[in-house]
Amino acid sequence: MIYRLLLRLSFWISQAYCILCRVVSVQQSLPSCPVEVMRLHFPNPVGLAAGFDRDGRLVGYLAPAGFGFVEIGTINVNSEAAPNTELSDIAHTLQKARIRSHSFGNSASRQLLGISLGSIRGTLDERTVADYLKGMDTLWEYADYLAINLSRPGSPGRTLQPDATALRFLLENIKQGYAALAARYRSRVPIIIKAAIDHQCKETIPLSVHLARELGFDGVLAAFEHWPSRQNAIKCISDLSSLIQPLSLIVVGGIRTVDDIRQSLEAGADLVQLYTGFVKQGPLQTRRMISRLTELK
Repeated sequence: MIYRLLLRLSFWISQAYCILCRVVSVQQSLPSCPVEVMRLHFPNPVGLAAGFDRDGRLVGYLAPAGFGFVEIGTINVNSEAAPNTELSDIAHTLQKARIRSHSFGNSASRQLLGISLGSIRGTLDERTVADYLKGMDTLWEYADYLAINLSRPGSPGRTLQPDATALRFLLENIKQGYAALAARYRSRVPIIIKAAIDHQCKETIPLSVHLARELGFDGVLAAFEHWPSRQNAIKCISDLSSLIQPLSLIVVGGIRTVDDIRQSLEAGADLVQLYTGFVKQGPLQTRRMISRLTELK
C-alpha cells in the first residue's frame, strides 16, 4: 500500500517536473553515451522500465529525466473485445505525443519508445497468440521495439517447468504473425521476449530465453527478481549474455546506482532499465546519475 502511494506520487512529481521543464524551455538534450542495439540508435543505454507509465501518458514528456529510452505498458490485450477501448485510447495518446513532441520524431538523439505487451489469459494457446498480435498490429507504428512479456506473476510462460510444446506454439506463432505484420507495414520493429530471472531458480534459465534465441527474436529482457546479492546477479548477466549471443540483452531489476549500471553493462548487458530507483530518486536525480555514467564512459 505504501509503495503504491509512493509510485503514484512519483508519477505526478515526474510529470509536473517534466512539463515544467518544457514550459520554461529548460535544455532537454539527452545525456549522450550512444549505443547501437537491435539496429536502433539509443542516445544512452539507460531506460525507464514498463510499469511506471503503463498507458503512455508521459511519452514525449520524459526527456528531462535523461532516459535514452522509455518502455510503456505492460498492456494486457483482449483480442476478443470489440471495440478494444484501452488499445484505442493508448494509440490515440501516442499519436498526440508524436504530434506535440520533438523528441518523438526522427532525430538521431531522440528518446526511443518500447511497448510491452501481455495477454489477459492464463493460457498458451491460439487466443493468447491473437491477443499479442492484436496489440502489435494496433501499436506497431508507434513502437521502436516491442516486448512480449512472459514475466508477469501467474503467467504459464514463467513457471519453472512450463508446457514446452505450448510455449513453443505461442512463440512460433507470434513470430509468424510478426513477419506478416512487417510485410504489411513495410517496416521492421525489433521484437524481444521479457522473462523473469528469479534468484530462487537461478540454476534454470527460463525456456522462453532459449526459444527466443532459437526462433530468431531480436533480444531478451531479463527481469531480475528477489536477488539478495548484486554480485550474483552480475554473474548471471554475464552467463545470459554469453548464452543468447547474438541476441541483445536488456536488464531490469535491482539497478539503483551508477555502479549498478556500469557493472551490468560491463557484464554483457546492452541496455539497462530503472524502475524502483527512479520512483525513489525522481527525475532530477536520475538525470544526474545518467549524466554521471556518460562522464565515466
